Amino acid sequence: QSVAWMDRGDCQRALRGFSLFLKKYPDSTLAPDVRLHRADCYLRLSGTPDTRDLPR
Repeated sequence: QSVAWMDRGDCQRALRGFSLFLKKYPDSTLAPDVRLHRADCYLRLSGTPDTRDLPR
């Protein structure tokens, strides 16, 4: 569900879901992916450009 929220641009809601998942299941095999999705949301919310978009 949280990934769907992130894909729709609702990173605030997605972050709540990701954080809840990590709190409940910190040792899950999915935890690394959830942390990556969470970092992606923080990047989107920060307004910092993705380095792939910067001129070379």
